Amino acid sequence: MTTEEFLLHERNSARLQSERKTSLREFLIACDLVKFARYLPAAEESDTVFESAKKFIDQTKEEQKEA
Repeated sequence: MTTEEFLLHERNSARLQSERKTSLREFLIACDLVKFARYLPAAEESDTVFESAKKFIDQTKEEQKEA
């Protein structure tokens, strides 16, 4: 699946909260820019995206424990 196909599929899914879907979308778009558009982010931008990915993982882990 492409990122857009995946995001369309996830939009209709109840597996993630709306806030998590937004975070995931932003992360995947940032990755696609680097991968396909050969965008070279500044170190600060890379750090921000990396930290958002770690936060997403931690939050979804906590939600799984609560479920």
